[in-house]
Amino acid sequence: MSETAIDSTRLACRYLYSSSGPTTTTGQMRAAPRHTVVLAVDLPFVEAPLLRWLADHPAPGAVVPRVDGVPQPLCARYSADDLAAAARLLAAGHAAMRDLLAAVPVTYADEADWGPHADPDAFTDVDTPDAAARAGLRWPDPR
Repeated sequence: MSETAIDSTRLACRYLYSSSGPTTTTGQMRAAPRHTVVLAVDLPFVEAPLLRWLADHPAPGAVVPRVDGVPQPLCARYSADDLAAAARLLAAGHAAMRDLLAAVPVTYADEADWGPHADPDAFTDVDTPDAAARAGLRWPDPR
């Protein structure tokens, strides 16, 4: 990652689950000077090259990967203006990430764009014991 990207981008690895929706956490984040990379912790196969690619992407605002046409807003990059929009949406009672994506300019990136930096399995969502088993992972004991 370039020094400029390090200075202007904060890689924010947060668990973005809330009964109010992930926009709650996104809307509460304080943005770095230019961009913030958001990564939900239930994406255990995302690796540094994809995060670096998101951080260094030349688009001015939100960059959201799509897998088979489906946006991945919890493994994406947002501008300070995007995070301010998330806060406004949250205040208005709109906590869904789709509301944020509809409210801000988004550069969608398909596999042709992000593929050199990640395998499609990087976007495998592991948030249940069954999903963990399918991914070859052990679900933690709740005790």
